[in-house]
Amino acid sequence: MLSETNKRVQLDKLSLTFLQKGHTENENDSVHSVIEKATKHAVIYSPEQWYAAVRTARKSKTPYHVEEMAHSELIMATSEETNMEEDCKKMSPADSQHHDHNHHAHFLVQDPVEDDLSAHDSQILINNEGEGKVNVRLGFLQVKHVYEVQFSIEDDFGEEVQFDPLQNVNVKIESVRPSENGKGHDITLTFSAVKEKIVKEIITIMSKEPNPRSLTMTLHARVLGKGKGTPSLKKGIHCVRIEWDEESEGSDWQGH
Repeated sequence: MLSETNKRVQLDKLSLTFLQKGHTENENDSVHSVIEKATKHAVIYSPEQWYAAVRTARKSKTPYHVEEMAHSELIMATSEETNMEEDCKKMSPADSQHHDHNHHAHFLVQDPVEDDLSAHDSQILINNEGEGKVNVRLGFLQVKHVYEVQFSIEDDFGEEVQFDPLQNVNVKIESVRPSENGKGHDITLTFSAVKEKIVKEIITIMSKEPNPRSLTMTLHARVLGKGKGTPSLKKGIHCVRIEWDEESEGSDWQGH
């Protein structure tokens, strides 16, 4: 979470203090109070949501504190091998007191130079792994919701490509069009979030050549269960319908 915050702000000063379990330097800290209050209405799942909570509590020209982070969460956040979006666990200030760790981390962040989230944080993340493989990270979705997803990839397949619309039962490619910049294609697909879990769905497009080349895209998402909050969707993702079971009591979804 510390590393995620560092990605989003320019830090003038940073200090770390490890405290005994259950104790803080300032129990009445305003930010602690705001975050604790926020968790009564919506559970915090990700580092991005922690950062949003911090920004909400921020006062002009006043440094703010974030308290009650489990020590193991700090280690996880700073691990180069950890993918925060996929591996981070549900965390709230109240929950941290019940973790079986000896210490909690407390960090101080001075006023950021930029108050706005960078565009990177709200967009679908595209990572080209080479050898015809691409990772597409969609962020948080909600179970039993169907989404229209639009993103662009870079390739040298030419204007026309081919794909199997029945390759994946949960993901249907609707269209693949040449990008305006001529560097690849704009892809539109329908993504069904069927189960509450971390999902990886695979789709493939191929060039129209005598010996077709393929590009395999792995779509990553964390699907939240019913009653666990409505996630903020990344740009290019829109909910188009909800498919609750007949016995379901329905959804509190208000639309995006």
